[in-house]
Amino acid sequence: EAEILELLNPSFEVIKKLIAAGVSDFERLSNLLSAAGLSNQQLRQLADMAAERGNQSALGAVAHEDLHAALGTGSQGYGARRYGTGTGAGSGAGTQPYDKSRADMAFGGLLGGPATNIVRIWYTYRDQLPDELKQKLREIARRLLIDLGMRYAKQTMGSSMLGGILESTTVRPFKIGDDMDLINLEETIESLLSQGRTNFKILETSDFLVTETYQGHRAFYWALDKSGSMNSAEKLGMLAISVMAGLYGVKKDDFGVVLFDSVTHVVKRMAEKSVSVDKVASDLLEARAGGGTGGAESIRLALENFEDTRAKEKVFVFSTDMFLSDQDVCEQLVERMKPLGIKMIILVPKSSYNPHAADSLAKKAHGVVLDIASIDELPEKLLRVTNY
Repeated sequence: EAEILELLNPSFEVIKKLIAAGVSDFERLSNLLSAAGLSNQQLRQLADMAAERGNQSALGAVAHEDLHAALGTGSQGYGARRYGTGTGAGSGAGTQPYDKSRADMAFGGLLGGPATNIVRIWYTYRDQLPDELKQKLREIARRLLIDLGMRYAKQTMGSSMLGGILESTTVRPFKIGDDMDLINLEETIESLLSQGRTNFKILETSDFLVTETYQGHRAFYWALDKSGSMNSAEKLGMLAISVMAGLYGVKKDDFGVVLFDSVTHVVKRMAEKSVSVDKVASDLLEARAGGGTGGAESIRLALENFEDTRAKEKVFVFSTDMFLSDQDVCEQLVERMKPLGIKMIILVPKSSYNPHAADSLAKKAHGVVLDIASIDELPEKLLRVTNY
């Protein structure tokens, strides 16, 4: 009953009493903080109280609303609110003082919340923290970004998005460690009979034949818009997670990643087999929005990269808000996609994009527009449109 009343009237005083009473339920405190709409000063007071009492979960819940309040850093002790652009008060504060034990507690508590939030927090605060804290937050975000990719790959493995385990028409002798379910009894019996063997009471493991399997071969290419209009933690987070959502499923096959604004930065070409997923994650976390929006060169690179693959499934993910300065050129280029067997997905932030331009480009490519309201729904939606 008390928790129902809390949710009906979330307030500074209610949360303050809970922290004073030693409540350390991260989800409960986080839900109340999200609903209460507190000021930076109020969040700082709650964070100070949590730090004094050693309440890591409470401090972490505050960190998901205002990292500066949790750390005790920022301009005059108060920082930018959740998921801003990453500029403003405290920017460039590489040497500002901070309490190390409090920072360790805040980062520990931060891990109690969703990984997608932490990626967004990185983009918001990366230029506002002392150097040591920036590196620590970057490492947490990098690790979680990779973990997200691994989790999404496991959730979607076996779908056409990731190719999955496919059966071939080839059989071979059973080996220790093979999946028993892959034993092909019909082929095994036929093989034994062809050898003139009619007594099946004594058999070696190698007498059994299994159906050979292989990982479905596919190629993904991501072109990510990091122009000035994409300068928000939500949009930059969408770029990073859109890649990681599928990357672990295709890392043994062909994938390429490019970032673009008025110029184009190649993160990985399909032909580069030595570039690690870890490096891709690191490059994505260092992406900075700025400049104009020219997508044509990234589309040209995608077409060139797809020429170098023998994959049967080819998917081009164009992640942008579609405020392109070279829309006409882009439309001419994407007309080449369908004849080459390339499926184009235009991934856009639902809150802010040019729908007319997106629909027009998708029509030329015979592709689809996928609008994302929040990062959390991205993997499921991406899977749905690639499951063809």
